[in-house]
Amino acid sequence: MKPFEFDRFHVAINKAAQRIASQKKLDTFFFIKDGFKNIKLEYRSILFIKGSGNYLDITTKEKVYSPRMTFKEIIEKLPASAFMRVHQSYLINVSNIDKIENNQVCINSYKIPISNNYKDAFFKRLNLS
Repeated sequence: MKPFEFDRFHVAINKAAQRIASQKKLDTFFFIKDGFKNIKLEYRSILFIKGSGNYLDITTKEKVYSPRMTFKEIIEKLPASAFMRVHQSYLINVSNIDKIENNQVCINSYKIPISNNYKDAFFKRLNLS
């Protein structure tokens, strides 16, 4: 291993951190393929996502999109800070939660179940445990 100067190392780390931070600020959307169209979805417009095999139902404030995509693929595209899994089949946008009652998350007029497997992590993340 080559010796290095701490000052140069510190400058390089700061540059890398700034570059990563600026890229994250720009990423407020992603594209999905819906039929023959590529649709731009803003993260904040997504209410929740329901998975079913190789298809998803992405429910936004305006419409429901059904791209051929797995849960694993969508999780890689979404910021973990904004989205959370609450059930084997559901991923929610935490900022759109209206209320939580009877082991269900209410978002707009939708009621999404919170499964026992995800309940503890969900309540801990929201500082409700």
